[in-house]
Amino acid sequence: MLITATISEINAKEAVLSITKTRQATLPPSCLPKNSKVGQSVSIEILSRMQQQARQKNIAQAILDEILKGNGQNQNASQNSPQAQ
Repeated sequence: MLITATISEINAKEAVLSITKTRQATLPPSCLPKNSKVGQSVSIEILSRMQQQARQKNIAQAILDEILKGNGQNQNASQNSPQAQ
């Protein structure tokens, strides 16, 4: 679930996010993006632990695929270069 909120207050102890006129969430200010300011919109994503693990696995697999694809291209390029022959 993705929630859009507006930062309504930031102090040393807490950040207050307004989700609707009657709903607020309070978080430690360290949870906000760097250089956040009152009035800015932020997104809050709520995932189950299983959803988070699946997302991390998918990201790791995509990175690995990109690395392996890059290595395959480098190997093919070096095999076809005049220096390799």
